[in-house]
Amino acid sequence: MEKIRDVDLELLTLAPVRLRVHRLDGASIKRLERSIEDVGLLHRIVVRPVGDGRFEVVDGARRLKALRRLHEKDRKRWKTAPVLVKELTAGEAIVFQLVSTENRQGYTPFEKARGYRLAWKTGRYART
Repeated sequence: MEKIRDVDLELLTLAPVRLRVHRLDGASIKRLERSIEDVGLLHRIVVRPVGDGRFEVVDGARRLKALRRLHEKDRKRWKTAPVLVKELTAGEAIVFQLVSTENRQGYTPFEKARGYRLAWKTGRYART
């Protein structure tokens, strides 16, 4: 089941396992921040519920970082984020990250191998 809704930024947390090994680049976050200010958030952040009304970001860590920086500048305008809530297990969230990021920008071979290893360990993929 999927649902689109606005969620308070404070209720969004980054997934404990993120496949990207490099840090979020400050310059690219700044460009994304300017883009969001100019035209809004073009792609929703994908989240999964983790209990207590909180959500874990499955896809959109850079967008969340940019929104949080905008929130620091203007707390009224940038209080919430439009999100797509998906009912995913931890393993399904890893697979979603793999597919989503690979389709947009690709992974390094190390990141891809790490992602498939994690998906296999969570039981999402079985050996064939």
